Amino acid sequence: MKQKPMHSQTTPILFQHPSEAELRPPLRSIIWANVRDFALFIALAFICWVIITTGLMTVFGG
Repeated sequence: MKQKPMHSQTTPILFQHPSEAELRPPLRSIIWANVRDFALFIALAFICWVIITTGLMTVFGG
C-alpha cells in the first residue's frame, strides 16, 4: 500500500507575527479604561471618607 504525500494546506500568512498597530489597543478603549478606573477611585475614596468621618464622630463626638 503506497500512500500519496499529503500537501500542507497552511500558508505562510498563518505564521506572520502581528504588526505593531495590531498589538496596540485602540485609543478609545484606553481612554474608557482610564475613566472607569478614575471613577472607581473617586467612589472608593468617598466611601472611605464617609466611613472614617463617621467613625471619628462616633468616637470623639461632634
